[in-house]
Amino acid sequence: MIPTMIVLGILFGRWWIAAIIGGGLFWGFAIGAMSVIANDETFSWGLILGAVLLGAVNAAFGAGIHQLVLWIIRKIRSARKTPTR
Repeated sequence: MIPTMIVLGILFGRWWIAAIIGGGLFWGFAIGAMSVIANDETFSWGLILGAVLLGAVNAAFGAGIHQLVLWIIRKIRSARKTPTR
């Protein structure tokens, strides 16, 4: 499931702030909805917060990959331009 958040960051990396916030909220909701850490016996807000932060970090990693690819493409395009006179 972690690669899902990285892919979300890659796909929505153009809007990196929204991707990071959305990734964190989505991951926290998904983990809570699946009752992985939010069942009645072991419920903890700390675990939910940790899940949200983990999702945000993974989405940020994906958004960073997206931004790096954009930067490389822009450098290649600017190097290929010929000066006009």
